[in-house]
Amino acid sequence: MNCCTHRNEVLPEQAEGQASPQRWLLEAVRWLVRIGCLAILTALLWPGVQLRPHWLRPAMPRWLERLESPESARLVPAFSPWIALSSLAATHTLSLAAGVGLGVGLLVLFRRRLFCRWLCPMGVCTELAGRAGRLCRLRAVRLAPVGQWIALLTLAGACLGYPLLLWMDPLALWAGWITTASVHRIASPQPPALPLEQQNQGPVQNEPAFEATQPAHKNWLAAGAAAVVGIGFLLPGLWCTRLCPLGGLQEILWQLRQVGRQLGQWALRGFPSAPAKPPAGDAAVEVIKRPPAQPAESAWTFGRRVVLAGLVGVVWAAWTKCLRAGLSVPKVLAGAWLGKEHPVPLDLPRPLRPPGAADEQVFSGLCIRCGNCIRLCPSRILFPQDARHGLASFLTPVVRLDQDYCREDCVRCTQACPTGALRPLLPAEKPKVRIGLARVDMGRCMLGEARECFICRDRCPLQAIHTQFSPITYMMEVQIDPA
Repeated sequence: MNCCTHRNEVLPEQAEGQASPQRWLLEAVRWLVRIGCLAILTALLWPGVQLRPHWLRPAMPRWLERLESPESARLVPAFSPWIALSSLAATHTLSLAAGVGLGVGLLVLFRRRLFCRWLCPMGVCTELAGRAGRLCRLRAVRLAPVGQWIALLTLAGACLGYPLLLWMDPLALWAGWITTASVHRIASPQPPALPLEQQNQGPVQNEPAFEATQPAHKNWLAAGAAAVVGIGFLLPGLWCTRLCPLGGLQEILWQLRQVGRQLGQWALRGFPSAPAKPPAGDAAVEVIKRPPAQPAESAWTFGRRVVLAGLVGVVWAAWTKCLRAGLSVPKVLAGAWLGKEHPVPLDLPRPLRPPGAADEQVFSGLCIRCGNCIRLCPSRILFPQDARHGLASFLTPVVRLDQDYCREDCVRCTQACPTGALRPLLPAEKPKVRIGLARVDMGRCMLGEARECFICRDRCPLQAIHTQFSPITYMMEVQIDPA
C-alpha cells in the first residue's frame, strides 16, 4: 500500500518534469500570439495605420483592404461576446459585429477563458503589471466573483433595452485609451479657401487645431484602462480572475456547459446515490493529471447566482430608464399599482447626438465609450460629453457645430459603432435622419438688420431653409422646414 502511494506521488512529478519543455514552448507560442493580437488590434483602432507594406498591396485580396478602412475599428470591441450578447438583447438586431462576438463565445464553450489567455490586449498589460507587482511583493486579496455578477446584471438589463455596465468591457476600455492617445495625431479640418484679395493681405490666423478644441475631460476615456493596469499592479491577478466582466462571462459560459453536461448525465444514468470509490494504481495517476471536475452542487450555485443577478439587473435597468426619461420612479410605481396612466415625461433639454443615435433613454447604456465615432469623424464635431447631464451619460458622444457641420454624405460614425447605439446608415439614408432642429438667431442674421442676404437658403443642399415675410416684425425671417 505504501509502495503504491509512493508510486502515485512520484509519477506526477516525473510527468511534470518531462512535460516542462512542452509547457515552456506552449507558453512562448501563447505570448507571441498575444503580442501579435495586441499589435493588430491597436493598429485597427489607430487612425491612419496601414496593416501591410506598399510592395504587397497589388497582391493582397480585397477583403484585406477593407481592414484598413476607418469602419474596421468596430471589429475590436466586436470580439467581446459580452458586448455581442448585450447588444443583441437590447437592440434585437443581429449585426456583423454581434456575429463576431457570438463566434468567440462559441469557442469559449469548448476552451475555458480562450479569449483571456490568447487574444485580450488588456490581459497582456495587466499580466505584465501583475508580474511587476509580484516583484515588489504585492499580493491580491480574496474576493467573490464580482465579474460574473457584473456580466449577469448587464445582460439582465439588456433584456429591458438598457445594458447597465457595458462600458466596463476591457476591449471598450482599450479602445478608449487609443482614442485619448491618438487625438493629437488627428489632423484638423482644412480651412476654407480665402478670396484672392484676402490672401494678398498677408498671413491669416488659422482656426484652433482639433486637439486644442477638445475638452479637458477627454482624458477620462483613458482612465478606465489606467485603473485596470493599476489594479493589476497593486493586486496582481485580481482584475482578470475576479473583476473583469468579460472574463466572468467566459466563466459563466464554461459553467453553463458543465452544468448541461451534468444534467445530461443525470438524465441518462439517474442521480448519484453514493459517492464513487476512489481509483487505485495507474488510474489514480490519470486522475491526478487531469483537472478536477466541477462539484455536483455547482448547478444549484450557478442557478441561484443567475436568478439573483437577473432580478437585480432588471430592477436596476428599469429604475435607470425611468430616471433617464425624466419620470419620477415613485409616481410610476404608484400609477402602475393603481392602474392609472403613467406620468408624462418631462421635456428636458437633451444634447445633440450623432446621426442614427438610439433613444436618449437607452443611448447611455448602449454606448460603451470606446471613442470610435469621435476618432473617425472627418468634420471633428463629435466630443465626449461632460458630467453636467448626469454620470449616466458621461463621456458619451455629443455633436458640437461651432467649428464645422455634419457632412450630408458621411456615415462613418454609424458604421463604426459596435453595439447599436448608433444605427448603421447608408449614405442614401443620411438626408432622412434628423440630428436636431436648427434655430436661427435673427439678432445675428443680416436679414434682422434689414440687409439682403440669402446665402444659407441658396447653399442648403436639402432645400430645408426658406425665407418668409413676418407681419409682426415687418422683416424677412429665416424658417427651417423640420421635414
